[in-house]
Parts: sequence; structure tokens; C-alpha cells
Amino acid sequence: MRFDRYIKSLLPGDLSNQLSALFDELPLDVIDYKQTGFQSRYRSFSAYAFDNGTFVHSPQLIQYFNAQKDFHTIHNARPPAALSKATLSSGMIEKLLDVVLCYSPLKSAEEYIFGINLIRVRADDNHMGAPAPGFHQDGYDYSCHINIARQNVSGGASIIATRPDPKAVVIDCELQPGEFVFFNDRTLYHTASPVTPRYGGYETWRDMIIVDVIARSEAMITA
Repeated sequence: MRFDRYIKSLLPGDLSNQLSALFDELPLDVIDYKQTGFQSRYRSFSAYAFDNGTFVHSPQLIQYFNAQKDFHTIHNARPPAALSKATLSSGMIEKLLDVVLCYSPLKSAEEYIFGINLIRVRADDNHMGAPAPGFHQDGYDYSCHINIARQNVSGGASIIATRPDPKAVVIDCELQPGEFVFFNDRTLYHTASPVTPRYGGYETWRDMIIVDVIARSEAMITA
């Protein structure tokens, strides 16, 4: 039976603190949602599959993610930067995916492939950060939005609705470090409110890990 709703939960222990070190040197994102001249988004990405009882880095599956959408104000004709060697060797992504699988309604990880986005959205006194377009669907089967850190942030709420209408919102929450929401990306719509500084004159950023989930086809298995 397809899971059509959402789950909000919390990572165990200090996992979010351990993951925060992965965001220290993210490159600029290849997409943006506001054409202001201020680069607010930083991102790295790769793909994973579940094989022989463990999650495995599978860069050959990247092609199934990050399709260009009309709501991308900027979308450079190249894939996002790859996860760093330090991130890949840390084992933290595999550890996180084990947790996501445990907390999610997915019955078998072998039936899906997973896109891992490390995203930092920053803001300053003159520019807001643009974490997302308006209500939208990214075209995946499921998505899991995990907050890793909030530094001097006002806003940056994760918002989910049953249709692209503020009256249909079912969750509107400023996720705190370690909190996440897992939802069906085909039946629900999502967005996020802008990131702005809570206190002027201080560095401001919001770190998220977005796990995109796609049902695995025969073509993907042999890729």
C-alpha cells in the first residue's frame, strides 16, 4: 500500500551534530530560485542504492535526479557538485540512510534509490536566503527533509500542503536540528519560507539534508 501522508520525527542521539561537519565547505549550487545577484544556496549531491544488506554510494544513478523545473530561476546545464571525498569516506551518509529507512514507512530499501542533497542557505542583513520556490513537487516518490543546523535564523519553515494552496497546509514548522519530515512527493506539495537573520550583523545559515527517494526500475538495477 502506498504511503500518501507525512511523518515528522527526530534523529536519535547527537547524529545531527555529527552530520554538521559535512557542511563546512559546500560549493555554490547550480540552481537558484531568486535572481537577485546574491548567491544564497550551496549544495553537494550524490546517489545511493541498497545492495547486499547495506547502502552503497552509486554515482551512476545520479542521472535519475535533478531534472530541470520551470520554477528554477537559474539552472546551469551541469549536475550539482559531488559529495566531497571526506563526506563519502566518513560513513555518515550510510548511517543517516539507515535511520531514515528505520523511521520511514518504506518496507524494503532494495526497491528504491536515494538522492542525497547537502544544502546550506545563507542570508545577510541585505539579502534573504531562498530555500525553495512556492508550493511544488519535485517529481520523486518520497522526500525526507532533515534539519542539521540553524545559525541565527528567522524563518526557514518547512511547509507541506495537500494542494498548492495556503489553505491546504498540513504542516508549517521551523524544523530544529535533528528534526525531519518524510512525505509523499507525488500526493503532497511542499515549500519553505525565506531565511532571514534573527539578529542583524551576524552570520546566518540553515543546513538541511534532503533525501530524494525514487522507486527502483529494472533499468536502474542494471545501470
